[in-house]
Amino acid sequence: MRWTLSVEDMVAQCEIRGVGKELLSKIGGTCKIPAELMMTFHKTKHGEIVLGDSLDFLTSVDAGSVDLVITSPPFGLVRKKDYGNVESHEYVEWFKPFGKELKRILKPSGSLVIDIGGAWIPGQLTRSLYHFELAIMLCRELEFYLAREFFWWNPSKPLMPVLTNNAIPHWRNREQPHA
Repeated sequence: MRWTLSVEDMVAQCEIRGVGKELLSKIGGTCKIPAELMMTFHKTKHGEIVLGDSLDFLTSVDAGSVDLVITSPPFGLVRKKDYGNVESHEYVEWFKPFGKELKRILKPSGSLVIDIGGAWIPGQLTRSLYHFELAIMLCRELEFYLAREFFWWNPSKPLMPVLTNNAIPHWRNREQPHA
């Protein structure tokens, strides 16, 4: 499930598929596509690619009809992006309507895989816990089961925020002063 497109990507996709300026004039400069303009871009026997608001799309899917959802929703970052991500402290409440719909459409034997990144807390050498809070909410409130975690290591990105004075981040208790 693709959650967002930049306006430039949306324009390019519409031009490729011959949708043209009529759709773009209806959505204006936003990345939100009204439910009545949702469209299938590509379809095979294995599935389809739909351009539309993901929550609107989820509500249109039959209950208990999906075996697997693999998704990478917008992360709860500490700075705003063009596509309108929410901040990490708002993330669990923002995701809850999606979680309810995902639970509804999955078969009892179905699986949900979420690729979600963490965020550093501004001014600290500590990570936000929002993605753990999301997993806990999905299990406790929506009755998902946590079966496995996976970690994606990207060697082209630093493992920690840029540090000065050769500081090394580590686990610490809340009483210790910040580095």
